[in-house]
Amino acid sequence: MNVPREDLCIQLQERVTSPVIVVLDEADGLPSTDALDRLVDVENLSVVVICHNPDEWLSRLDGRLRRRLSFTEFGLDRYHVDELADILEARARRGLPSGVITREQLEAIADKVAGVARKGIQALRQAALLAEERDHSEIESDDVADAFERAKRYILEQNLKSLPFHHQLLYELIRVGGGLQAGELHERYEAVADDVYRGRGQTPVSERSRRLKLSKLEEYELIKVEGVNRHRTYTASDQEVESPILVNLTV
Repeated sequence: MNVPREDLCIQLQERVTSPVIVVLDEADGLPSTDALDRLVDVENLSVVVICHNPDEWLSRLDGRLRRRLSFTEFGLDRYHVDELADILEARARRGLPSGVITREQLEAIADKVAGVARKGIQALRQAALLAEERDHSEIESDDVADAFERAKRYILEQNLKSLPFHHQLLYELIRVGGGLQAGELHERYEAVADDVYRGRGQTPVSERSRRLKLSKLEEYELIKVEGVNRHRTYTASDQEVESPILVNLTV
């Protein structure tokens, strides 16, 4: 059950009596909230923040809060081919019949996804599903070759589903528009905002907030961005990936 942020912080202050570490994944949007400000008030609590661009994240953090914190940065490198192949092999042993995929195929998957574990795991899954759909007794080379595009689309769909309504709306405006310049995107957002947000318990966000959410869409590889400032053009990475929101975007 979700707990309001203020109530959660009060509970933490009451219950944290010994050192505790809180890990905040996907924390790119934190600087625009007061969540971190509240967490640092909790005695004995340390915070680990996981974000895409540490320098950009710190630049958006309130100066007063930044002075209260001490920072140590850790980079998370991609896996080498052998390392990721080991991970995929362990997954295959747990989820697939013995001998249906070779070590060579697992290394090919690891190499193709450039050491990104999530992409590799999903490619393995899609290869297995394709083999099943094609009535193959083993995962064949064409199953592996065809798995990457399906894996990419699946990951994009899951990324989009995981994001809040504001992000999904911006994405769908871009996708339906077939690609939009920044000014046109903001105009379309403002034109549909009153109708789209009505009855949702949320309110439209400012242009500055929209830019932050567009950065998140880019980090999730859901959109491609070209140009700078008002001359930026946003396009959907995959037109087949539709937003799960059901809204009328007629302008």
